[in-house]
Amino acid sequence: MYSLSIMRAERVYVSVKFADGSMKPEEVPEHMLKSTPWMEPYVAKKHELWRKFTSPSQVLTYQVGRFETFKLIRDMMIKLGDDFNLRELNDRILATGQIPITVARWEIAGIDDDCKHLWKKESIPVRK
Repeated sequence: MYSLSIMRAERVYVSVKFADGSMKPEEVPEHMLKSTPWMEPYVAKKHELWRKFTSPSQVLTYQVGRFETFKLIRDMMIKLGDDFNLRELNDRILATGQIPITVARWEIAGIDDDCKHLWKKESIPVRK
């Protein structure tokens, strides 16, 4: 698990450096191999570099999702106090399926500050 967390953090770091031009393409696999435990050379040379060219900002979703998940955990810890159970919360999050974590936060904690704009959308006009 730690290795995967390190890999995700390094992907964000490399994506930002690659996007701002301070890391060259040939430096991407070198950095990933040096900084990520058990990184396979083929993955570092092919997949990591290819990903920076085809979808440079995709890895930032790791950090956004992490941040939003920690907000939900914080909210439930405050709401439940000593009755908070991380395992139960994890089960509830997984039971929401593949909805955005901000909508899951509303569904689980009843807090819609991040998604209430969704309720204000105007209907699509119907042609007559």
